[in-house]
Amino acid sequence: MSRTPSHRREAEPEFHKLAKARFLDGVRQSLALSHFPPAMLVESGTLYGDRVAMALDVFEFIWTIELSEEFFSRACKRFENEDRVACMKGDSGEVLRRFLKCSSPLFFVCDAHSCFMGVDKPDRKYVATSFPLWKELETISQRRGVTDIVWVDDRHNMNRTADWLERHNKSPEWVDVTYDSLRKAVSSREILAAQRVNNAYVMVIQ
Repeated sequence: MSRTPSHRREAEPEFHKLAKARFLDGVRQSLALSHFPPAMLVESGTLYGDRVAMALDVFEFIWTIELSEEFFSRACKRFENEDRVACMKGDSGEVLRRFLKCSSPLFFVCDAHSCFMGVDKPDRKYVATSFPLWKELETISQRRGVTDIVWVDDRHNMNRTADWLERHNKSPEWVDVTYDSLRKAVSSREILAAQRVNNAYVMVIQ
């Protein structure tokens, strides 16, 4: 008798199926941009672990990084029986330094910038340290001798004005996030491709 893996939902709502199909389509589009498509994914911003569960259909191994103790504990429980997932706790910009000497191509998903510090607080307000994107890209840009893919999520918040961000309760630090500033952040490596993919901006760098 087969058993549903612990990280899968017993009955996925239709919108989850659609979200999964859209995400996996975007991943495959991104992988097609590189002559050396990565088999392993490194994600910042685990949240509920839904993206990890989706990505298991494509990647051989996944590391996911979470700052919040609440979400980290949830992810550890969700994936406790999945030997292709490693949950990591800490500041993503610092934790990513562990991958500097990894000689394999990696698919980086930067999504910690959408989380809140103090996720248990009812007001759920952003603070400066809840936007680690630039630190993440600085760390990724230090890798050498390998071709990586960098997926920066939440493209709908890019190229926005401060007024728009405030009205939509987004971190004010998004005002500095443009396609140009993302490319500049990794410009110490050669950018082989850069394009919009679904709700992300994707760069292939070596």
